[in-house]
Amino acid sequence: AGAAAAAGAAAAAGAAAAAAAGQATEVLRGSGSLSTERKQYLEELRAQLNLSKETGDKILREARTEVLGAAAALEGEERWTLDKVVGLHKEGGVTVSKMLEEPQRRLMLRKEIDKKLNDGKGEFDAQFLLKELPSILDIDEKRVRMLLKELVGARKRMLLVQAVSQYRQRRPGDAVVSLANLLSAYRAQPEQAGGEGGSVGVVQWGEREELKDLYATFCDKVQEPAKC
Repeated sequence: AGAAAAAGAAAAAGAAAAAAAGQATEVLRGSGSLSTERKQYLEELRAQLNLSKETGDKILREARTEVLGAAAALEGEERWTLDKVVGLHKEGGVTVSKMLEEPQRRLMLRKEIDKKLNDGKGEFDAQFLLKELPSILDIDEKRVRMLLKELVGARKRMLLVQAVSQYRQRRPGDAVVSLANLLSAYRAQPEQAGGEGGSVGVVQWGEREELKDLYATFCDKVQEPAKC
């Protein structure tokens, strides 16, 4: 009896969702947009069908994408943020690649990686930014590697030169920010073992004593053992 009741409830919920989706699609096809009155109508329908707000919002998003296409649908939505996209993914039942065109997904990944490389915190999360987030956004590994090459590239050398220059100019705060960004660059693209005991991607600097002073300044400012 319990199984039958559960099956009946699931069937009723599915029928309610289908009815709501049908109405949302019909409203959008008639106008291509949602006026205040139409939004109110769909909200009242959702309540009558005993659907949660989350389910109603999901149905409306999918109907908007079906009728208008992903790119056009975004024009009627509030600005898409990374938090919103990741939240939708965690909700389940939503395929991000169906909601956002590939160029928009690539741009979102690029902006987030670039932001974390330049935030002056040295806390670049390679597992999330280079593995989990590309998976959520349906971006293949090859494109991620190309993006890293573009964003990191010769950046490590530039950041070290910049940090040394700032240190020499008695600007320790700026030097620490540059070194934190250098740390993020290494977390994004670690050194690789090279031939004859060397390493690929290691930045060299002739003045070792100066580097020691710079390192000491960095550790004194950040006071985080994990970064020193």
